[in-house]
Formats: sequence, C-alpha cells, structure tokens
Amino acid sequence: MKFLKFFHSIRFKVAAAFFVVFILITSVFNFNYFQTVRQSLIKTHHENVTINAQRILEQIKNDSLPILNREVHSYQSWLTSFENSQKTSEVGEFPQVFGETFDLLLPEAYVSGLDPPSILEIGHYTFCLVEAFSSTDQMSKTSVVVTFVNEPVYKQVHLLKKSLLYNSLVAAFISFIAVIIVSGFVLKPIKLLIAKAKGIRASENMDRLPRSNANDELAELSETMNEMISRIELSIRDQSQFFASAAHELRTPLANMLSEIELRMANNTEPKNKAVFVSLRNEVLRLNRLVQDFLLMSQLKSDTLTIHITQFRLDDLLYDVLEKMNPSIEENEFNISLNTGPLTEAKIRGDKSKMESILVNIIQNALKYGSNTKPIRISQNVINNTIELSIVNQIDLNRQRMSGNKLGLWICGKLAEKQGFRFDTSDENGVFTASLTIPI
Repeated sequence: MKFLKFFHSIRFKVAAAFFVVFILITSVFNFNYFQTVRQSLIKTHHENVTINAQRILEQIKNDSLPILNREVHSYQSWLTSFENSQKTSEVGEFPQVFGETFDLLLPEAYVSGLDPPSILEIGHYTFCLVEAFSSTDQMSKTSVVVTFVNEPVYKQVHLLKKSLLYNSLVAAFISFIAVIIVSGFVLKPIKLLIAKAKGIRASENMDRLPRSNANDELAELSETMNEMISRIELSIRDQSQFFASAAHELRTPLANMLSEIELRMANNTEPKNKAVFVSLRNEVLRLNRLVQDFLLMSQLKSDTLTIHITQFRLDDLLYDVLEKMNPSIEENEFNISLNTGPLTEAKIRGDKSKMESILVNIIQNALKYGSNTKPIRISQNVINNTIELSIVNQIDLNRQRMSGNKLGLWICGKLAEKQGFRFDTSDENGVFTASLTIPI
C-alpha cells in the first residue's frame, strides 16, 4: 500500500516528468550530434578512399606496380577512348555487383575531359572511380575503380548510435533517482506541515503551523493555512457562544415549566388531568435533556469541555443512576436485570458527572427505542485490569424506524474518549449492545 502511495506522490510525479523531459531533450540533441558525427565519419572515409584511389592511379600511370595498404580491398584499371574500353589490370576479388549495376566504362559512355572522383556505396563496399589522361595522348583516359570494405566505418556509426542511446537512458535513470532524493529534501518542510496539521484539533485555541523564514511559497502556504485556522477558531467560538447562550436562555423557562407542571400535578387528582400533566412533564424533561446534550455537543466540538478526574466506584454510580431513572423505567414498564461480577468495587479514575451522563444517555436510548418484552441487561465485570460494562436491550422495530440522529450515543463516545475509556455499540439480530471498557 505504501509502495502504491509513492506512485501517487509529488516526488514520483516530479521525477517522472523530469525523466520524460530529459529523454526528449537529450534525444533531440543526441540525434543532431549523431547526424553530425555520422556525416563526419563517412566524409572522412570517402576522403581516405579518394586519396588511396588517386595514389593507385598515379602509380599505374607511371607504369609501376601499385602498393596497396590494408584498407584497399581490390581495384581495376581501364584504358578507355572513343573506340573501345579495355581493362588493363585487376587486383583482388573485385565485386561483380559494380559491373552489374553500372556501365560507366563502356565505350559509348566515354566523355572527353576528366570527371571528378566518384564515390558509390553498394552493399558492404565503397567504390571510388578516378580518371587521368593517358601519358601518350589527351584522347584516351586511364580509369581506376578501387573498392573498399565500408563495414568498419558503419560499425563505428552503429556503435556510436548504441552508445548515445545507452548513455541517455543511464543518465535519465540516474537523474530520475537524483530527483527523487533531492525532492525528498525539498518536500521535507511540506511533510512537517502535514504532520503538524494532522495534530491540530478543532477548538477555540488551535495550534498554528510553523512559518518558514525563507519567504518562499511554503511560508505563504503556512501563513494562508494559519489564517484559515484563525477563521475556524472564530467560527467555533461564535458557535459555542450561541449554544451556551441558547442553553442558558432555555434553562430558566424549562425549569419554571417543570415546577408549574409538578405543582399542578400535586394539586390535581383527576386521573384524566394527571395523565396530561405527566405527558407534559416528560416532554419538558426531554427538552431539558436535549438542551443539555446540545450544550455538551458544543463544548465537545469546540474542545472546551472541562474534565475533572476523581476516583469513584462505578457500581455505586450505576445504582444512583438507576434510582434516579426509576420513575421513567417504571413508566415505560421496563425491567432491569443487573449482574455485577466479583471485584466490581474496584475504583476507576474519571469525571463522575460525565460518567453519569454516559449512563443516563445509554439507558434513555434503551427506554426510547427498546422493547419492554425483555429486561434491560446491565452487567459489570473485571477483565484483565479493566472494568467491562455492557448494557443490552431488545430493539423495538417500530420505534427503531423512527430513530433520531443518535446524538446521545455520539456524546457518549466523545465523553468516554475524553476520559480515556473505550465506547462501542453494536446492533445485531434485533439486539442493541452498548459497552464501556474502563482501565482500573
């Protein structure tokens, strides 16, 4: 996975782009260089062929036996005029391909005057035709056709082509590796910014990214992101202030409504009216809990929630919560099955009020969406230096279809996380389970 991630990284993309550009540029320059050197090698070869052919011609004109160097493969000498063309000598295995291809030395091809040396490339041979007037008169000519094997020259050209191609690929690959290494150092500040940004959490007082003193694009990026963080802080602060103000404004009227309803319930004994007051009281209590949840959510979102760590027994807190919620439990006709294993008197470290909020939210969730055909099972056990608390209830499918946005469970998870606990939920086979894992 890490290997695939590298192929999507900026380092690889920059190195690949440099590799392609390097290949394209060097290909153009190497092609021009190759053509120049190739033409130079062939031109030098032709000049050497011409010099050797003229030397042989001079020796033949002086009636001396030509001395051939190892570069000469073979030659023919001809005496040509208007009337006939006669071969006067031949040394070496002269290639037949020349005579089969060109009829330059036939009498009808005779031209008065001397032609400049002619170079012909046929197959693996280079032919050079040179002429000179005969020593006896100016009406006949001595012509010499000298052959040279051109394989060494073109072998040099081929080796040059392979060498340029090989060197270009090796240089491009080395450049590719070098760019990856260098880009790693160049992009290191960006990786530091990424690592720092990953550690920043949304709150009213967020950390800032380090700013480079180089006054480059990275410094501009850091400054821009810090400005964005400042705007996020301001937005969180405004949001927290709104929730806090709204919760404060709603608490007083809700408390007054609850007191008024409970007073009327005490003074009114008619069953019909009492049922109405009970329903109103439950709705007010629900609104009051919703206000508390919104306030908690605001504090959790802005990271302004204060945690007061103390030591307390979880089983004692659990009994207190069940006692406080007993009216709601009885009203919804639920039964509680409580199972506490040995060593449950062990103390835990956490925020007692926040832990109480967690328990209340879980039990309320069971009362709201559970079926009272089976009891709510609460178990508490000590396992491997941790207290495992689980609350299990049967799901009412009709109520589940009308379930809300699970704000209470989200708050439970965040409150547990703040205290160093683990909170898990599962919904399988019509059974909902909420579990807390608390280190002792």
